[in-house]
Amino acid sequence: MPHTLHDNVKNTATIPVGFDYQTLHGVRLLCEWLDSPDRYIRFCFECTDRDSAPPSLDDIVAERVDGRWDYWQIKYTPNPGNNSFTWEWLLHVQGKTVRARSDIRKWFDALKGIDGAALGTARLITNRVPDREIEAGLGGSEHLDFYKAPKDVQERLAEVLDGREPAVRFLSRLQITHSDKGYLRLRNTIENDLHRHTDATGIERLLNRARDWTWFEDQPPPDGWITLDAVRSVISTRRPQPIPQDFTIPDGYRVPDRVFHDKFLTAVMDGVDSIITLTGPPGRGKSTYLSYLCEVLRSKDIPLIRHHYFLSSTDRTHDRLSPYVVHDSLLGQIGRFHYQTGAKTKGDAVLGEALATCAAYYKKEGKPFVVVMDGLDHVWRENASDKEPLDDVFGQLIPTADNMMLIVGTQPVADAQLPDRLVIHSPRPAWKELPPMSAVAVMGYLEKEIGYGRLKPQNDHHARENLAEGAHELHRITQGHPLHVIYATEYLINSGEGLSEWIVQQIPGDLGQDASTYYESLWLRLTFAQRDILVLLAEFSFHWPSNAFTSSALLLNIGPGNLWAVEHLLHRTAAGMMPFHDSLVVFVKGKTEFQERMKALTPNVARWLETEAPARLRNLWLWPVQARLGKSDGLILGLTRDWILDRLIDGYPIDTLTALLTEAEEIAFNLRRYADAYRLRHLKTRLLNGMDFQISDATRLKVCSWKLTQDTSVLDEAVSVQGRLSVVELAGLGVSLQNRGFKETGADCAEKALRRHQGNSRFAIKRHGGYQDWLSEVLPLVRALGTLGFDIGKFNPDAWRLEMLESFVAGASSGMDVGYLIALREKITSPSRRKIIEDAAIRVAALTGAQIHHWTEFRGFTNSSIAGCWLRLVGVPVDGIPHTPFPAGWRDSAASEPLAGLAHEWFFKTILVKLAAEGEFSWVPYPPSLPENRYRTEIPDYLNAMTDRAEQIAALWSQGKPVGFADLYTLFVDLKSPTWSNYDKYSTYQDFCRALNRIALDCQTVSTMLGVPALGSFNFVKRL
Repeated sequence: MPHTLHDNVKNTATIPVGFDYQTLHGVRLLCEWLDSPDRYIRFCFECTDRDSAPPSLDDIVAERVDGRWDYWQIKYTPNPGNNSFTWEWLLHVQGKTVRARSDIRKWFDALKGIDGAALGTARLITNRVPDREIEAGLGGSEHLDFYKAPKDVQERLAEVLDGREPAVRFLSRLQITHSDKGYLRLRNTIENDLHRHTDATGIERLLNRARDWTWFEDQPPPDGWITLDAVRSVISTRRPQPIPQDFTIPDGYRVPDRVFHDKFLTAVMDGVDSIITLTGPPGRGKSTYLSYLCEVLRSKDIPLIRHHYFLSSTDRTHDRLSPYVVHDSLLGQIGRFHYQTGAKTKGDAVLGEALATCAAYYKKEGKPFVVVMDGLDHVWRENASDKEPLDDVFGQLIPTADNMMLIVGTQPVADAQLPDRLVIHSPRPAWKELPPMSAVAVMGYLEKEIGYGRLKPQNDHHARENLAEGAHELHRITQGHPLHVIYATEYLINSGEGLSEWIVQQIPGDLGQDASTYYESLWLRLTFAQRDILVLLAEFSFHWPSNAFTSSALLLNIGPGNLWAVEHLLHRTAAGMMPFHDSLVVFVKGKTEFQERMKALTPNVARWLETEAPARLRNLWLWPVQARLGKSDGLILGLTRDWILDRLIDGYPIDTLTALLTEAEEIAFNLRRYADAYRLRHLKTRLLNGMDFQISDATRLKVCSWKLTQDTSVLDEAVSVQGRLSVVELAGLGVSLQNRGFKETGADCAEKALRRHQGNSRFAIKRHGGYQDWLSEVLPLVRALGTLGFDIGKFNPDAWRLEMLESFVAGASSGMDVGYLIALREKITSPSRRKIIEDAAIRVAALTGAQIHHWTEFRGFTNSSIAGCWLRLVGVPVDGIPHTPFPAGWRDSAASEPLAGLAHEWFFKTILVKLAAEGEFSWVPYPPSLPENRYRTEIPDYLNAMTDRAEQIAALWSQGKPVGFADLYTLFVDLKSPTWSNYDKYSTYQDFCRALNRIALDCQTVSTMLGVPALGSFNFVKRL
């Protein structure tokens, strides 16, 4: 998303930006078409079909449903302030040859060749601003009036346009849209409009694909005409994700072979073999299958823990391989999800002993305890050909404890690259190879892509035949290799030619063998520029913007087709592109020319990062790349306290910043700049410790940063790597996205957070330390679900713990939807819980100006004293005083929250009694029959003071006089603070002061019925 709405185009870029501006207008029309599908049949950008579009009216052409044709001609200037829309501009002859013509003559000739009965509209769109003469000629309409032009212009028009009558007729047919949005404003508008139909990734895909449709013949296939199906295919949000390493499963995943899966699952459940090794070549889908297997086991309540050694290409952490990290990871999972086993997981805990304890515990329940260790082949490759970390960990895993099942995933690498104990206890002949996809699975995958609207049969009339034959041929040429099936399908989708047996046969590359062979066969077909793109993607592990590879700052031999040739190997997100599978990175880095090309390209990368890259990439990568080139001062001296704070404010991940500080520290130390190294270490320590020890809610800080950041690429990055976020962070990201208008993406993040939490909680224990961990995750999650307005029918809030309901209501209140809160209330039966929702509904009604007392459901608000006061102020009789009990536990010496709740409810119940009572009565002081709290002896005095002030407010409200926030405090001006020396007295005083804050807010809330404006969010002020 642009950071500014003012075009500031470089002189050398005016022409390409002009072409892109034309394409953007085409995308804008496609967006309107998505809103009204029955308006058009097809579109063409830069149309070369002369039977449909004459020259000079061919920028955008559309065939309407009624058989007429619409034409748009786009004219862009980067500086409309200095380049006005004038008659001279229209009449200016470009060129000096005899055949040279002005623009207006070109359009005249084009329109003259169009049958009037077939013409819908012909429109000129420009961002130029009319001068006085053009403004007068338009006269507020969309057509220039020949007779309102200056006399000399009329003469020139008559001369150029074959006479006065033809000129008048032409101007009456040409519609004018002037002063149009500039490039950046137009793109911003398009992105906002397209969010109704797709996500940020789909928008970026459509913008890139639209450029292909503008630049290349017969794009989209077969004839260059854009259909609605083609548009929907591009923007479909159902796309394959990179084979995940975060224990999630791509949407629509199917096991490659059902028979193999059933046998494998039976072997795990029976436990005949205590070690099962799953193997397969790169890209076969081992990690994905094991992730799916874990979900199946969890659904059967089979306890398990898991670790993956793979260091993802975008992960900047350095310690996934170290034995102590693996120990801590496995022990941490035991401590959180299997607390009830009694296994020791902290201090001097031993992994092998903890595993044995868990296995023994679950044996009593008749369940195996499963440990999954995946990605062993990465350790040798990523750890300088040293397998010692594997030997260390597997020394505690093998021999396996009784009732423990160890599942290992690895490529079929040499024994020397695997832990010795695994080689001994799980001989290679016993390994189970994950089979390739069956023909049925391949057809199912293609059916899924067709169902998502991404792939289409070549011939709709023979759709089933195209699918069956295409699937059979795809299975034949790929041998069912999952990665090859994905690559081939993406190639078909990108080509736009559809699915048929013949088209599948035209897919380039050797798809019948392993991934390396396929990559090699493609590599030989690529140009040097296309190879350089893969080199850059392999070396620099960030999300690359697609427009980077058309930048002359990065590549010398730029061309619009360079990226298309390798696009099916990449995964595109809102943040940019990255290799779909790590095997591509391994292959490219293994090429003999890789190091030479990196040496040549690195200066270009530094130049591109400095001049053209998004702010996020420039901030995180420019200095490290410059350091590669021997210019380390930027990295060492640029990482200051203020710079780190600015990045935190923008929502940058802490682990990314600490990795940057670590890299800078190491370079400074190697250069013997010890003072700088010490300063950088100090900054890193403060950054890490500050989040743990100086901030009570670091995730809340991150969510606030996401909501407010001006660098929206940070949000794009967070969405792209959401699998690495915690449950709380993912839920917070959903709220942040909704806050910024991306409701569907936000809801999707929250749903994923909920599913992950439910999976994590299957074995989590809700007591002691485990309970606190669970609560710290679930409260922010349910608050996010409330904020996003999740379907209440999917929950049973009456069965929730009170803290969960309060958190959900707080989130729902921030949505400012009274109806949602009332619907939630109907799901609750407990009076005390209904009171929480009724109070919230009143506050939201006050903030939004809703006349809630006119709602039928409001008459049932019998549990809220605030609601009762509201009713009295609008003249509605109160049937009775709410009988909801005071908060439990308010007598406890440390019960600050219940005591504040007691004071609040006492206060408004008193007001309601005074407003509703008829005749004279007197108050009974604080009940003497209740035992006095020996720690909080001042409570009766405070409650009696509350009664006195509540009577005063009731009297004011009875007279129609509002009581504002500040007015409440003036009534308690004589409330004296005790000395610090007596902790019990001072803490009681503080609790009542906290109650005054809430009471003052709700006084203002109720007083909105008497004309007082509502304050800001109650929940926000409550947190102050």
